[in-house]
Amino acid sequence: MYFPFVLEGFEIVFYGLFYGVPLAYCALNLRYVKKIAVAVIGGGLRYVLYCYAALLAMSILVPIFHGTYDLSFFSEGVLSIVKESPRMIFLMVVFAKYISPKCDFILFARYFVWSMCCYVLGTCLFVLLPDLKAFWYGVVKDSEHSREVALQADYFTRYGWSGFSGFAHTFKCVLGIVLSCYFLSREVKRIGLKDFAAPLLLLLGTFFYGRIGMLVAVLVAIVFVFFVLLKKRPMLTTRLAVGVVVLCIVLVAGALTNEQIALWFDWAFAVLINFFSTGQLESASTKILFEDMLFIPPLDTWMIGDGRYSGDVGYYMNTDSGLMRPLLFGGILFCVLRYALLAFLVGYLWMSARKCKDRPALFCVALLCMAVLIFEIKGEVVFVAVTVLMPLAAMYSMQIRTTKDG
Repeated sequence: MYFPFVLEGFEIVFYGLFYGVPLAYCALNLRYVKKIAVAVIGGGLRYVLYCYAALLAMSILVPIFHGTYDLSFFSEGVLSIVKESPRMIFLMVVFAKYISPKCDFILFARYFVWSMCCYVLGTCLFVLLPDLKAFWYGVVKDSEHSREVALQADYFTRYGWSGFSGFAHTFKCVLGIVLSCYFLSREVKRIGLKDFAAPLLLLLGTFFYGRIGMLVAVLVAIVFVFFVLLKKRPMLTTRLAVGVVVLCIVLVAGALTNEQIALWFDWAFAVLINFFSTGQLESASTKILFEDMLFIPPLDTWMIGDGRYSGDVGYYMNTDSGLMRPLLFGGILFCVLRYALLAFLVGYLWMSARKCKDRPALFCVALLCMAVLIFEIKGEVVFVAVTVLMPLAAMYSMQIRTTKDG
């Protein structure tokens, strides 16, 4: 349900499976849907809904005001949360009814991490079995642009069972790593090397799907090791470091002996390769980002936007930076509203963690904020973050209410 796919020629069947079935099931289990609604509306999460309603209205009114009638921000961004909601509510209902009547937030979060791990393993299969990937490419439905870029030689790892997998998938891998840091922090005295299997697999996923995710994942790992693991488990840290060094040696050896791995290696580590060869810590992608995609727009655009989100071909003004596209569309106040959507959600998690004196949770919320900030420089992740974090926050609220009710 986190990563749905549609097969060519069977669109109605799969849309019915991923939308019709969840809606019908929720309709038959309204008691649990009401429980979710009470947890959201009755707590601090209702402010997230207020922001979303305002953002939805503005995404329609702004292009009408400017006379551009460009509704792509509404259809591609805001509406994505509506599209994800039936499946997320369905998962919460099934979890609360059959798996954990006490609404165990940690177990629910683990399911997301495990589902992300399964997705990365699926990509591993496609990498190891090119014929399987070719077969799946021929039957799974994807956009024309995604199908084109999926065929590029240096993008051969950016593919999963839902089709081409890029920015959103690498961000979800990072979210999974942050959640894994939370699990590990809670039981740091009892963990062993086997407990790092999931975060290491998700780290591999960031190597597959996007370099920005790889950078953020490494930063998250360094912060976690320095502030948590090194202080409380120094010997385990040493063993883990040795394992990482061995893995790096294997990757370099693979790049030297296999042409396809070499292509991926050159793409994944382009920044480091360029640094050692030219002394400049950048890649072609980062150079374009900082020289062409990040700029100060005219004052009127800064204040009220241009009412455009997409250009005639590609992105409006040729920038896909998460800091720029909403600003160019609706101006600074629109940007503030968009970030408020996520800020209220993260704020709820932070305040709940403070009330419960859950220091690992506070630490990981800080990691999450760092990750979102860095990702937004490159592309948009606010709506992706909300679709994942909102069910987690709602489950946390349900757990608190269930515990109070006894």
